[in-house]
Amino acid sequence: MTIMAAAFLITFRETLEASLVVVIVMTILDRLGHARLRIMLWNGVVVGLCASLVVAIAVRWLFSSFGEHAEKIAEGVTMLLASALITWMIFWMSKIGGQMRVRLGAQATEHLSRGSAVGIFLMSFLAVVREGTETVLFLQASVLHSQEMFQEIGAIAGIAFALGLSFLMLRGFHVLSLKWVFRVTNTMLILFAAGLLAHGLHEFQEASLIMWGSTVLWDINPALLADGSYPLLHDHGVIGGTLRALVGYNGDPTVLEVGGYAMYLLGIGALWKCIGDREIGSREVVRS
Repeated sequence: MTIMAAAFLITFRETLEASLVVVIVMTILDRLGHARLRIMLWNGVVVGLCASLVVAIAVRWLFSSFGEHAEKIAEGVTMLLASALITWMIFWMSKIGGQMRVRLGAQATEHLSRGSAVGIFLMSFLAVVREGTETVLFLQASVLHSQEMFQEIGAIAGIAFALGLSFLMLRGFHVLSLKWVFRVTNTMLILFAAGLLAHGLHEFQEASLIMWGSTVLWDINPALLADGSYPLLHDHGVIGGTLRALVGYNGDPTVLEVGGYAMYLLGIGALWKCIGDREIGSREVVRS
C-alpha cells in the first residue's frame, strides 16, 4: 500500500500526456472533416499499448534474471536513469506545454494535406509507446525504491483518473486547469526524482561501487512494535513508507544520500531560475 500514491502519480501524469495527444489530434480530425481517420489514430493507440506491454514484460524478466550483486547495480542504474528521465520530461513539458496544441495541429494538418493516414497512426503510436515505456521504467524504479510490489491499485486508479479527465476535455468540459495540474505534478515528480537519485546512490554503495559517504547521518526510525510490525513513522511503515515512495524519505540516510538529494534540488532550482530568466529576457527583446 505504501507506493499506491507514487504509482498513481506516475500513471496519472504519463497517461494524461498521451491522452492529450490523442484528444488534440482527434479534435483536429473532426474539425477538418477527416473523422474517418479516427480508426488510424486508435490503431496507433492499440499498437503503442501492446509495445509498452512487451517492454514491461521484458523489464520484469530482465530483473528476475540478475544475481544479487548484479541486481543491486541494475537497481541503482534504473533509479538514476528514471530520475534523469523524469527531470528531462518535466523541463521538456514545461517548454512545449503551452505550444503542444499548436505543434500537434501543424503536424496533423501536414499529414492530412499529404493524405498520409500513416502519419496520423504514428502520432498516436509514438505518443503512447513513449509514455508507456516511461511508465514501465518509472514504476519499476518505484517498486525498487519502496521495496514493495503492490502498486496495481494506485496505477490503475491513476490511469482511470487521467482517462476520465481526458474524456471530459474531449466533450468540452474543463473541470481542472491543466496548467495547475502540471504545476502540482511537476513539483511532486521533482521530489520523487530526488528520492530515486538518493536511493540509487545507496544501491551503488551496497554494491561497493561507491565506497565514500557511507556514514549514516542519523537514525530516527522508531523501534519495531511488539508484534514485529513497523510503526507508522518508520520508513517501512504506512506513513513513512508513503513518504519514502513519494519524496524519498529515509529514516537512516547516509552522507551520500543526503548530499545527492540536496544537490539535485539545488541544481533543479538553479536550472529552473535560469530558464525562467531567459524566457523573461526573450519576451522583453520581442516587446522592444
